[in-house]
Amino acid sequence: AAVPAEAVPAAVPAEPGAAPEAPPAPAAAEVAPVEKRELTPAEKKKLEEARKKREEERKAAEAAKAAAAAAAKAAEPKPEPKPPAQDINALLGAAVPKAEPTPKPEGSGDAGSDLPDEPTSSQVNKAVLKKQGSIKNCVTGAGEGEASVVVSFTVTPSGGASGINVSGTGATGCVSGVVSGISFPKSKNGRSVRIVLKITP
Repeated sequence: AAVPAEAVPAAVPAEPGAAPEAPPAPAAAEVAPVEKRELTPAEKKKLEEARKKREEERKAAEAAKAAAAAAAKAAEPKPEPKPPAQDINALLGAAVPKAEPTPKPEGSGDAGSDLPDEPTSSQVNKAVLKKQGSIKNCVTGAGEGEASVVVSFTVTPSGGASGINVSGTGATGCVSGVVSGISFPKSKNGRSVRIVLKITP
């Protein structure tokens, strides 16, 4: 009897509008792990030499850059120093001689602001008493033993004596000459003086 043929399943028709089925992705290839290898002494030496060479090149480049900057700075023109300012008053003072002050005559009454207005009584008496011996000689020389000599005069601002008037003795001329030679302290205005001298032998 005849053997019936094996039934082949009929193809299932695709649904209208459905995307075709994508083919299966191929299996990923296996990557072999990288084997870690220790560097040989020769390779280490080469790496160290390369590192040193790069360091030397870097230092040389920095040195060249610094030298170029220094050369550029040195080449810059320096500003010229300004001449010192001159004082116009000093220049005029050097060109024009200073006028010397005119000396004031003595006895003008304006010998300086540091002088007193007039000499004191103590200063006048002290100056006259220094010449008391000479006045006594005048009186005794005229043959007078004891006398009260009155001397009136004006002390000038320059320290001299003017307008001398002597009484109480006959030796007026001699006494007047002695008084006229007395030097009194200088002052602005001077003063009038009247002195009584007791002359005893």
